[in-house]
Amino acid sequence: MSGKQTILSPLELRKQLLIAESEINRTRLRQDWQVLAGELTLAAERARSLNTMTSSLVPLIAAGLATFTRSRTKTPSAGISWLQKATTGVRLVSSLWQLFRPHHSEHKS
Repeated sequence: MSGKQTILSPLELRKQLLIAESEINRTRLRQDWQVLAGELTLAAERARSLNTMTSSLVPLIAAGLATFTRSRTKTPSAGISWLQKATTGVRLVSSLWQLFRPHHSEHKS
């Protein structure tokens, strides 16, 4: 200081304090915006990688679900197929039995 003291009125002092506080707030706001922009960039990168991963996994999941669905629908038809085979076998045995069984009425006559 030059030895001269400037006496500020309370209003001038208040004004200078408000200006200094505004500068501090602007600086903090810029820093907050930079942090927010960095976080948004990171979130966007994660979303893109998740999108890439999801688009890669969707066909695999769809194929798995299709296989699971096919195996579930084949299970009842496999049971029906087994039942059809058993019925065919019983018919075959029955017709062979009819051919080769002894005829009681023929023996008695």
